Amino acid sequence: MVGPLFHLTMYSSLYFMSMTSTLAILCAVFLFLTFKNLNVRENRFVNLVAGCMFGVYLIHANHFIWPLLHTTIFMNEVYFSSPWLYLQAFVFIFGVLAGCVLIDLLRIYLLEKPLFKLIDRFEEKHADNIVGVKKKFAHFVERFVL
Repeated sequence: MVGPLFHLTMYSSLYFMSMTSTLAILCAVFLFLTFKNLNVRENRFVNLVAGCMFGVYLIHANHFIWPLLHTTIFMNEVYFSSPWLYLQAFVFIFGVLAGCVLIDLLRIYLLEKPLFKLIDRFEEKHADNIVGVKKKFAHFVERFVL
């Protein structure tokens, strides 16, 4: 669409679709500047979901999970030439987001929080030993590393 306008070939017009193109960088900068000074009141649900976003990224961008999501669970290839493509895209995006957030929340509440409580109790019980080990390690670093 942009290629004929600027007399570009088909391949050079794909430059505008690249993540490092001038257009993409300008959009990113303007979006950042738009949201930088936006005052949004605190929302508990948004903070809960935002805390799961790195987990969502790690789950759905995994090389083993990505094909499973596209071919087995959502069967995206079936909808490429279908009038239901936009609905399928919407269901796919929010289905993956909801599923990954749920998995990450289960990880937080079933693994992370109990494990951190166990670590905190261990630290409280052995605080003197931990301080001694830290001092010995610091002395070792000063003597042999620095």
